[in-house]
This record gives sequence, structure tokens and C-alpha cells, in this order.
Amino acid sequence: MQQSFPFSKVLLMRICISLIRNILSLARAILSFMKHTQPKFRFPLTVLLFLFLLSMFSCTSGSEGKLIGTWKGSDFLFIKTEGPDLVVTINGGLEQHLNSKLIFKEEGTYEKLVGEYDNGNGTWIVEDGQLITTGENGNVLIYKLLKVTDDELITSHDVSLDTPEGEIKGKITLSYTKEQS
Repeated sequence: MQQSFPFSKVLLMRICISLIRNILSLARAILSFMKHTQPKFRFPLTVLLFLFLLSMFSCTSGSEGKLIGTWKGSDFLFIKTEGPDLVVTINGGLEQHLNSKLIFKEEGTYEKLVGEYDNGNGTWIVEDGQLITTGENGNVLIYKLLKVTDDELITSHDVSLDTPEGEIKGKITLSYTKEQS
């Protein structure tokens, strides 16, 4: 029976393997350099090399690990770049966000809830400082991670919304606080 890993874990493993290969190449270069140094400098260089390698082999995903859990909407900022002024639509977005929960699971899936209602689910990964979600419908959203701590998450992304008065475009900054388990 073949074990399957979520895409995010496979990506993390590939990154770790690439880092390890680069570190080993660096270690070989340093060892080659050390052969040509005076014996009194070899021990301190060996200790420094060992500590460097030890710190590099602790390969964990900082942002990805911190995202796992349930996040509650805490603040919302919309900056309109074009389109009609529709305060009601923007205020509705704020109210919806403040009543929302975003749940990131360790296996690389997510769920969005507004109140008690399902507002979408799918898979997620973190790549190059961005949170990339893919909904079950195939819709991909890319959020820039502005801040990720153990208890605070702030993202931003571009939006476009068709309304009867015309299309609204802008940037939304969403803030969340983590619910304690």
C-alpha cells in the first residue's frame, strides 16, 4: 500500500532535500578549505561547521505550521482602485468577515465558515510568502501573507466584484485572530 502525502508536505520535503544538497555542497567546500588551513584553526572551524549544519537540518515550515488551526475574522480593510462607490457592499463584506472562520488543517485542506454556513473548502499551500488556496471548484486565490504569528494572521489580496452599478476592483486586507483550542 502506497502512502500518499498532501501536496504541501511533498513540496516541503522537496525544499528540504534541495536545502540539504546545497548545505552538503557547502560543507564539502569548507572541508576542502580546511585541509589547507593551519591545524590550530581546524577545530574551531569544525565546530562552527557542525553548528551551522545542525541549524540547517532543522527544516520546518514556520508560516505553514503556524497557520494550522481555526482563525476568526477580526478586521477588514478594502481599498477601492476602480469602480462605483458602494458603501453597502463594502460594509457587508466587513460584517461577513467578522462573522467568519477560516480553518487550516494539517493535511493541507481548509474550510471557510460564515456563521454556521459553509462558504467553501479545498486545499492550501504556502509558497514564497503567499497562501495559495484552491477551492473544490478549482478557483485559485493567492493571498500575500503580511503577518503570521501564533495568534495573528494578516493577509491581502486583489479582488474584483461585478455589481449592478459596475465592476469594483481593489485590495482587501484581512486580519484574523487564532482561536485557542
